[in-house]
Amino acid sequence: MNMHTGILPQGELVDAIKKVKYRKFDLGGPVAYVMRHGGRFIAIYSDKNPDSLNAVWTPPNLGEVITDPDVWNLGGGRLWVGPEFGSEGCEGITYFNQTPGDYGTWVCQKKMDPGKYTMKSLPSLKHGVALESGGKIREFKTGKKHDFTLFRVLDFTKNVKVPHPGVTSASFDYIDKVSSPNAAYFHAWKLLQLYSGDESNPGTLIFPAKEEAQLAVYMNDFGAGLPEFVKTGSDHVSVKTKSMQDTRYKLAITPDSARKTGNRKILTHNTMMHISKVPGSTDRYQLVAMRSRALPSETDEILEVPKDPASDDLPHYLQGDRGACFVYNGPTPEKDSCFTEAEFIDGRSQDGKSQILGSMAFCWGDAEAVLNAAKAVGNMKRIPYVFGLSE
Repeated sequence: MNMHTGILPQGELVDAIKKVKYRKFDLGGPVAYVMRHGGRFIAIYSDKNPDSLNAVWTPPNLGEVITDPDVWNLGGGRLWVGPEFGSEGCEGITYFNQTPGDYGTWVCQKKMDPGKYTMKSLPSLKHGVALESGGKIREFKTGKKHDFTLFRVLDFTKNVKVPHPGVTSASFDYIDKVSSPNAAYFHAWKLLQLYSGDESNPGTLIFPAKEEAQLAVYMNDFGAGLPEFVKTGSDHVSVKTKSMQDTRYKLAITPDSARKTGNRKILTHNTMMHISKVPGSTDRYQLVAMRSRALPSETDEILEVPKDPASDDLPHYLQGDRGACFVYNGPTPEKDSCFTEAEFIDGRSQDGKSQILGSMAFCWGDAEAVLNAAKAVGNMKRIPYVFGLSE
């Protein structure tokens, strides 16, 4: 089966999102799109050419499903409420598994996604947009429905460029906030869908990390073969991503393994980066960096716990307890495409609120320029390991 990349040309994407309310942001060359339906950051392009390809993933049939209230898998960047798994480690609490701990009963509630978002400007936003949705969302352990508000700010005002020659770049700041007056336990969950790469040109998700870093395994369809997807280094961990029709994995770096990037306290971030070859190109690559200023620093702050204990078949670096920076790789439910997700979760809610704030950066260029940009963004001593390029 020939799987679609899910990377839509700009002209095709604009034709699709014309069916809903959206905003376009000129970033001095690159162009970004935000749509009200689903509260999505839906696309970013390196230029205004209608044939340019999106740096983030959307479903191949976006134009057909974009107005369907039953479809949540719209691609781009979104905000959800967790925890997801409902394992014993998070007291069985889950907003997705109708039977806690059983992923086979997974469902996405309409009030969460696509929700019913409003989209507006704020006086403090010179070049950005605010998105807000609310409604009752069921927690499946107790069966109770809780009032939730999901609030997002995407601020393109600063648009800080990646300071490296040979790349086109753009960035924006974000705030993702979840609040509830009556839910006892929850956390904000930020997700960005990306192009996975293919067998001959895989992608690479990079976690800046300390030496002897550990990843927690949340999903693993590969059993003892999972280490083939992971490469550890002295200051980072690289995870291979690629199109897969029937298999998936989900991994997270542990809080004590993550290495923050930045030179001043206010600029320190938990960072994850994804590098992939632009489909159909000869030597054009893209770098997507997702950064957060305040993720859980202690394991016991994290509600999302793997359902099963770490397998003895896996090496030490895949024996981590839990984490807040995730990579997921797997097919769509229709198995017509595959995507990678970069995900952040906040710790346990405090006073009925949970939020994630930070920035996203995007770079395009040839392999050498993008690899050097990744080194700079990740504050690395050397070029990071990238599957397909470093081998």
